[in-house]
Amino acid sequence: MEMETFGQRVAEMRRQRVLTQKELADKAGLATVTVSRIETGGDEANPRPGTVRRLAAALGVDAKWLRFGVEHGKRAARSKQATQQHPTPLGRGEGIRIVPPRS
Repeated sequence: MEMETFGQRVAEMRRQRVLTQKELADKAGLATVTVSRIETGGDEANPRPGTVRRLAAALGVDAKWLRFGVEHGKRAARSKQATQQHPTPLGRGEGIRIVPPRS
């Protein structure tokens, strides 16, 4: 499924993680109605940056990819993969690409 909008990406990631809108809202510290409006493209379709960051953290995805989609997704996926291969303490470093030294 091509996820063209922010709301579609939020809904798809939520479904993949088998979360209800209420569970996602609770994890992100948002109101359930906010998640609903985002997913349906209502008046929350252009959310505040803090809302995007909270949802991305709750869903375990890159915030730029969640907000903007494919253009940022390829770079974010590479960064996420590198971060997973070489995690930083406390899970920090989201979106930072760590390149191992060449031998």
